[in-house]
Parts: sequence; C-alpha cells; structure tokens
Amino acid sequence: MKRQGYTSTQQREQLLALGSVLRDAREASGQTLEEVAGKVLVRSRLLIAIEEAQTNELPEPIYVRGLIRRYGDVLGLDGQTLANRYGEIPSPKREGRSWARDSVQLRPYHLYGAYVVLIAISVSGLSYLMQRAIPQNAAEPIVDSEVVERLILGGTAPATPTPPPATPEGGPPAEAAGP
Repeated sequence: MKRQGYTSTQQREQLLALGSVLRDAREASGQTLEEVAGKVLVRSRLLIAIEEAQTNELPEPIYVRGLIRRYGDVLGLDGQTLANRYGEIPSPKREGRSWARDSVQLRPYHLYGAYVVLIAISVSGLSYLMQRAIPQNAAEPIVDSEVVERLILGGTAPATPTPPPATPEGGPPAEAAGP
C-alpha cells in the first residue's frame, strides 16, 4: 500500500499530532500496542503507522479516519472528535473529459428508438425466413382457371357455352316459363 506523495504535508502534521495524542493516551492507560490492536480489531502495524504518521503505510484517508475513531474509543477518548480533526484529502482535479463525470444517460426516447429498431429487424427477419420456408410451387394457383372463371360467372355455369336445345319443329327455342 505504498503511495508516495498521496497526502499533503498538512494532513501529515495533523496525523502526527493525533498519533502523539493516541500514543500518550495508550501509554497512560498502561496498555500495549498489541492489546489495543486486538480491541480495535486491526493489525498493530496500522496503529504504529497512525502514531508515527507513516502515511505511506496507511490505507485511504476515509479508512484512516475510521481507525482513528475506533482507536480513540478504545482508549476512552472521543473517537469521533479525533477523527474529525483528521482532514479529508482533496480529490485530484483531472483535466479533460472523464466518462465517470460525463456519463452517458439513456433517456426513454433512446429506449423507444431501440425497441422500434429491434422490432423492425425482427419482422424483416421473420418475413425472410417465412419466404424461404414456402416452396416455390406454392405460389401457383391450386384450382384450374376454368373452375375459377365458372365460379366468378355465377356458380355452376358451364365453362364452355353449349348450344340451346333444338325444338322438334326446327324453330327458335322455347322461352322458359319462369326463373
């Protein structure tokens, strides 16, 4: 966890002052570093790093504040006040655009557009598959053209005209008596 130049000198001085307060309180209570480390539930090397302000041996500042608070509480001090005295590290300013800061947000109309495109692709794909699945001769008519013509002209009319029945006298055919 070595980080060179991660903390400022002001924070190092703050940590040095807090570390001496914590060390003095620990020694005044008669506890060893290992006993306090067992109560704080951390390794003793972290407590040594806090007492001696070895910032390159410590984790991120937010965790250091938590360690200071717990260390102070174990020693009977106001751990929260001690932790608040340890200042925050300002986040480094980065020049230029960052995806973290300028994250892309999808609006509902983006999703609607994506759904429309997805549906269009799905329909065209299914149409293509259906056309490929239909046999080539399936597009030809099943019925004979004469049968279609007969159905269009009125049901059961014959496809070819037949001559009217001749009368025995050889004259014009007799008119039908009714429909």
